[in-house]
Amino acid sequence: MNIKEAVVNTKANEKLIKAYFPQITTHVVEPSIPSVFRESKEPQKLIINIVSKEQTNVDKIIKPFYWLYPVYKWVSFRDLRGLPEDVLAEALNTAAITIWIDDETDFGYTFLEALRSGTIVIAKIPNNPTDWMLDEKGDLIEGPIWFNNLRELPKIISSVVRTWTLDNIPDEIYEFSKKTSELYSVETQKEQIAEVYINKIKENRRTELQKAYDYFKNDLDKE
Repeated sequence: MNIKEAVVNTKANEKLIKAYFPQITTHVVEPSIPSVFRESKEPQKLIINIVSKEQTNVDKIIKPFYWLYPVYKWVSFRDLRGLPEDVLAEALNTAAITIWIDDETDFGYTFLEALRSGTIVIAKIPNNPTDWMLDEKGDLIEGPIWFNNLRELPKIISSVVRTWTLDNIPDEIYEFSKKTSELYSVETQKEQIAEVYINKIKENRRTELQKAYDYFKNDLDKE
């Protein structure tokens, strides 16, 4: 294998590559969340977005919720699979709650897009939580409402809906959303890209100049 360097999007991926290919030099360039994902100036509606690659998950969420809590028949669900970016952004910032499920994610783009949009996020714990989902101790961050099993969801949704209608959602949840989403700005990503590639250009130029110097020095020494 002739690959000597690699650019990765998370420290977790960097660690994985290093485990298999310790000789490769890695650079982390974090993803960015487009500015189209932002909080709405209008009040959010009590709509529950569902972000999941599997249609079966959508069915397993909506039907059991209505069966167990018929009093909430007036609550609307919205499946966000396959939407264009602008439509997805509007759907996220107009809804009060977003449910996110992606067991195999290596970053969680839509999760962060939802946080930036100011919606309450109920998230299934992925198989391998990525960097930003963990605190300094390696525990899941506080802010999102985490769950392990779809069977837990109806009760969680009912509790969040009731709390939202009573206007009792803790301020810490919204503050966390804003703080976390700001970490992955387009500007920060541009800075990281510039640092990686400009530094690489400088390093290559230094190497070329050193080789040229050594070449001419050897010729002079021979004379």
